Amino acid sequence: MPPCSIGPADRANAPPSAIGDVDLAVRRAYRAEVLAVFVSAFILGLGILVVQFAMGGSDGDGGDAHDLHGDHDHDSPWLIFGSLRFWSFALLSFGLFGTLLRIFDLAPSWVAFALALIVGFGFGVLTRVVVRALERKSTSSHGTSGDAVGTLGRVIVPIAPEALGKIRVEIRGVVRDYSARSSEAIALGEAVVVEAMDGNDVTVSRAPKELGSSE
Repeated sequence: MPPCSIGPADRANAPPSAIGDVDLAVRRAYRAEVLAVFVSAFILGLGILVVQFAMGGSDGDGGDAHDLHGDHDHDSPWLIFGSLRFWSFALLSFGLFGTLLRIFDLAPSWVAFALALIVGFGFGVLTRVVVRALERKSTSSHGTSGDAVGTLGRVIVPIAPEALGKIRVEIRGVVRDYSARSSEAIALGEAVVVEAMDGNDVTVSRAPKELGSSE
């Protein structure tokens, strides 16, 4: 909402030049606030992207939440909002597009905000869909899920007997993440052995110490 201007009573008693000066100051302040929103969104998106790289390119626990419920090919569209990849590219494109519109005065503030919101959301969705499609294609060309049985992995989301966790394994040079269950509680970072697969879920057990230390 734009900053408050002078009230009706003050406006009636003020000279026209003063009213014009105040209105101009209000408009400038409002434009500066909108621009600050765009710049802040761009910086936040860039920060999330840096965090992703620091996590080794992981999309975050929220972004991969669908993996904990079965088939990769039946993702709920709502789960996209838990993806770090979606938010990083959505905020980056929203901030960049909106900033350009305002710097070059190509659209009024509210129009710039609406257009940037549409572009940000669309680019965020497109980026996540394209990246996941490429990941699936890469996975299918480097071995099947069945190849995971017997391999060693590391727990990246703790596993409990009553709840699925998540593990990361390397199959033929390709790193893959799987929803994982076990009859015992296994902590983050522990080594496990994949014993069986059921769709996109795996059953694991804690790896012997000699194997875990050599992985």
